[in-house]
Amino acid sequence: MKITNQEKIYTACANITRLMIIKMLKQYQYASVTSISTSVNMSVKSISKHLQIILSAGIIEYEKNFEPNIYMINIF
Repeated sequence: MKITNQEKIYTACANITRLMIIKMLKQYQYASVTSISTSVNMSVKSISKHLQIILSAGIIEYEKNFEPNIYMINIF
């Protein structure tokens, strides 16, 4: 059974940490993984895993031309 995009969005929003990340990006428009991890007091590795879930749902996007990558909100 194929997971729909709507189900990916629900899954991404079903976790308080991911909701905090989305809220932060909505408020500040963009942030690096390091600044997100500092803001929510979690490791970069943990935040990166959460970002991948949010990315796969299409809620956020990232810019590769910066070091580190910059994440930004995509749908609000």
